[in-house]
Amino acid sequence: MSTYKLGYFCASNSWRGLEMNQLRNAIWMKERGHEVLILGLKGSRLIQEAENSGVNVAFVQKHKKYYDFKKYPPIF
Repeated sequence: MSTYKLGYFCASNSWRGLEMNQLRNAIWMKERGHEVLILGLKGSRLIQEAENSGVNVAFVQKHKKYYDFKKYPPIF
């Protein structure tokens, strides 16, 4: 079976359907042997739950309209 490096990005402090589903999917993929990383806001509920679930996390800064992919180097 092939394994993949997967990243989930969410720059929200909310804890609703989108955030819950990203975490659920990340856990599911990790259990199947994929390398998973959730990128989110430091202190957000998503990051807290991901850390409690053993999913790797990285922090991003909150942006008003978009995420500046040029500002940050590749993670993998």
